[in-house]
Amino acid sequence: MYSSGRNGDVDFVMAHKWFNLAVMGGNEEARIYRNEIASEMTQEEKAKALRAARQWVVLN
Repeated sequence: MYSSGRNGDVDFVMAHKWFNLAVMGGNEEARIYRNEIASEMTQEEKAKALRAARQWVVLN
């Protein structure tokens, strides 16, 4: 949803976050998608996405 902008604007940070969480859950296809969008992101954006994923894990 976030990587394609299907229901709104494209948000690579949120897409990376959810793909990363899916990878942590064992979804190998998500790894491919995460790596694809990561190539379009800055280091700062990737760091923000990783922080968001870690925070989600801690809070949930």
